Amino acid sequence: MWGNKGGVSIRFNAYGCSVCLVNSHLAAHDSELQQRIDDYNSILDHQKFIDSQAENIITHDYTFWFGDLNFRLDEFTAEEIVHLVEKKNYSHLLLKDQLRKVIKLGQAFSEFTESPPVFSPTYKYSIGKSAYDISKRKPAWTDRVLFRFTPNAYENATLSLKQLHYHSHDLYEQSDHKPVTSSFLLKTFSQPKEKQVFFLPIKDWRVNSDSAAWYTFSEGAEPSTWDWIGLFRADYSSIDEHVCYIWAPVRPSSNTPVLPSDTFHLEEQKDSATSSCSASMVRSHQGPWYRVVFADQTLLIPGRYRLFYISSAFDDILGVSEPFGKLKHISAIVYTALKMLYMSFRTY
Repeated sequence: MWGNKGGVSIRFNAYGCSVCLVNSHLAAHDSELQQRIDDYNSILDHQKFIDSQAENIITHDYTFWFGDLNFRLDEFTAEEIVHLVEKKNYSHLLLKDQLRKVIKLGQAFSEFTESPPVFSPTYKYSIGKSAYDISKRKPAWTDRVLFRFTPNAYENATLSLKQLHYHSHDLYEQSDHKPVTSSFLLKTFSQPKEKQVFFLPIKDWRVNSDSAAWYTFSEGAEPSTWDWIGLFRADYSSIDEHVCYIWAPVRPSSNTPVLPSDTFHLEEQKDSATSSCSASMVRSHQGPWYRVVFADQTLLIPGRYRLFYISSAFDDILGVSEPFGKLKHISAIVYTALKMLYMSFRTY
């Protein structure tokens, strides 16, 4: 697929259950129904994941597919559609909805469920107004949210999924589409099966000084050979952007860290939008505790940083520290010298 059409997906695990989100923009225009069908099947066939338990979109425990799917209303004229919308006779319009037709025929999205829309068709509106623009297009429900789940995926649990709402938002007038939202309540395992790493809050590190960090694992978990801990700038955009890394120790420290107080944690939170582990959660862990030390040449440029714990077995992020390392009262000359040293180090 080319131009502004196509699909993008993301997957993650939520408390032991696999979840996949797919957003797509399919082919436009009333006459391009077959192209929309082909687009759907192309995305479904070509999207693969490196996970033996969920290798494609529909093998996840929960899958949500949404976006501008561009399915139109057949047979009605634009004026007839507007008239039925004004009377809120949506059920009559949905009889000619292309998406519901292809689902029934098994041509596309037959693996998914959609609750019948109880809101007006979301396209095409005059920008800046709440009135349809029917000069070239007929109104249609182009923007949709579909879902699927596998209730009996596990022997010891039955999964469930409940849609809480499915609405359009007519007050938004910045586009010729009205946005659509939906919320769901899904059942997961009560305890996460995934291994997790919890970092203690890190006080500011200093340039040209050895710097340490403490962390522990969730109950029953332990490190694997070739796990690594990466130092990232707080505004990172990719897992490949680590400043440096070291191999994670496989044996715990013989010492025990000083656990943070709630006061310390709250002070840290004022400067952080996210938290890797609350003070009370840290204190609830009995260890063992692991200590990692970065050499004195690690932190060459003042700024905000995070530590990431990366699993070698799953190529996955098991834990992220809170931001740290905001160095204060450094002169412009020192900062420039450090930056030049850092750039020469990267070039080398």
